[in-house]
Amino acid sequence: MEVIRLAAEPKCASNMEKSIETIDNILKNGLLSKPLKALFGLGDLEHDEDFASLLAVSLIGSCDALHPFKSVLGLGPNLFVAS
Repeated sequence: MEVIRLAAEPKCASNMEKSIETIDNILKNGLLSKPLKALFGLGDLEHDEDFASLLAVSLIGSCDALHPFKSVLGLGPNLFVAS
């Protein structure tokens, strides 16, 4: 993940970090992990580690990989576009 962060545009890298932090906090809470997974269409996934791995793999392809999920994460428009 560090390589992706370093190669990304600064705004994109910052928003990726915020997204990861938000997801980590929700998973740590435990009570909301299943509803969070369901928002991504992965509600039946049992292990939080598997869920996090799937999201991490989606980031490898491009910085815009989380673009479809920005509303789920409560992030605004132009999330991954440099301003």
